[in-house]
Amino acid sequence: MSAVQTPVLADTPDLALLIEGVQLVLEQVTAGTADATREARWARFYGRLTRKDTGATLAHLVRRFGLDTFATRCLLLATAPHLLPRFGDLIARRDPLERTPTVSVALEVFWTTPEEQVVGRRAFSSNSPLIRHGLVVLTRGEGGAPDGLLNQRLEVGSATLRFLLGEPDLSENVARYARIDTTTATMTMSTIRP
Repeated sequence: MSAVQTPVLADTPDLALLIEGVQLVLEQVTAGTADATREARWARFYGRLTRKDTGATLAHLVRRFGLDTFATRCLLLATAPHLLPRFGDLIARRDPLERTPTVSVALEVFWTTPEEQVVGRRAFSSNSPLIRHGLVVLTRGEGGAPDGLLNQRLEVGSATLRFLLGEPDLSENVARYARIDTTTATMTMSTIRP
């Protein structure tokens, strides 16, 4: 019987960076208020993502799509339920009717003033990088929540999630028509006869 090996995060720097970002966002969600130490840690983390020498998938998305600090936090917030199964419990502490992150939660957690929150709504417009490129998808809120923007749930796009997690699968739309061929061909010396 063979032993199952547990992956070590040091062996997967992409995943380690992703988890670090999700943990920073999680700290902000649970604290609920801005804190200078937490903000400084976030600024250092975001600074690493924007450097050209950081080759992680999350850093690639941040640079490629020009995600600002708020959009990056929203992407990580939407990714969190896929990495931390009990994340819904933390969201429910803020709003007992919700178990998934919403636009309202993102605005309340990452912006401190109503003016900032109004400006922050732009990150969820159809022309914003998060929405236009399908990095984050807005879906209807749970239960009987009204359909307004603030009640929309944040969900990471399936292709984005697979990219962040390093999963080589095709998207559901493409998989209906194509497959990944992992066979390898070898060339051997042969004589062709006329």
